[in-house]
Amino acid sequence: MRLKKGFTILELLIVIAILAVLVIMLLAALDPFEQLKKGTDTAMLNTANEAYGAMIRYVGSAGRAPWSIEILGAVLSSGQGLDAIEKAVSSGELKRDFVTLAGTRLMGLFMTAASDGTKLAVCFLPVSKSFRTSPGAVYDRFGNRQTCPPGSCYICVGKGTGVTGGSSSGTSGGGTGGYHTLVSGPDDGSCEGFNPEYPAYPMTCNVSNQFARWGCTNYCVIDMGCPHEWQYSPDPNACPPGQRLLIKSYTSGRADECLDHQLEAIEKYCVSGPTAHCAELPYPASDMDYEWGCTSPRRPKKWK
Repeated sequence: MRLKKGFTILELLIVIAILAVLVIMLLAALDPFEQLKKGTDTAMLNTANEAYGAMIRYVGSAGRAPWSIEILGAVLSSGQGLDAIEKAVSSGELKRDFVTLAGTRLMGLFMTAASDGTKLAVCFLPVSKSFRTSPGAVYDRFGNRQTCPPGSCYICVGKGTGVTGGSSSGTSGGGTGGYHTLVSGPDDGSCEGFNPEYPAYPMTCNVSNQFARWGCTNYCVIDMGCPHEWQYSPDPNACPPGQRLLIKSYTSGRADECLDHQLEAIEKYCVSGPTAHCAELPYPASDMDYEWGCTSPRRPKKWK
């Protein structure tokens, strides 16, 4: 009888197992998820460069900045960011479809600028290992060089104070434990000049894209009092004398997406000037200490 040569089931299983191991090793070496993240970071960097370049060209050609006030870490999808972009588009420095093509990337880009256009930084938080460990990942979202744990630094493009520019006044918490000093304007009882990124009044509630990547899109401002003048403050070294410590605590606008990052999704800053009211009320305030009147966003109109 002639014997037929072929593979046994055992041999086939061994070959399949070897091929599976090789495929797993290949995928591990290529790390497709890391490649996707790297692609995201590359797109973010390109968008940051494009927006930054257009705004700088606008300043050069128009002789003024496409914004009229100092901007501190505003997302490009905010009113301040979109207004600057629209002026750059209208002047021909940006393509008309820039916002459409950039899409959700605008929510992850943060803009800091001096009112006269001498400083400008556009920053983003990288998600890929290669970008997070790159020499350029050494900034906070305001364009200030900082020392930070691996993976928590931003990449910025810009000019001005520091390597990339941005505002040189203060540092931001942004989940890193620092403090931003906010110089308040006159306590005139109006709701004009409201900065949704750093509202000067406690009890303010609004939405922000600062931690949208974690699903934390809603915030309320908590008053911790004037630490140097109130002995029971939980952090007596938080703010200089005469300044009030405020904490923006973030939550999710949808279900419980933000719960795993609530300890990271906070911002701490100090309010100075007349709005602090440390002499009259050094301890944490309640909503009974204000006159209300601004409801979009919810915030007090003035101190009583």
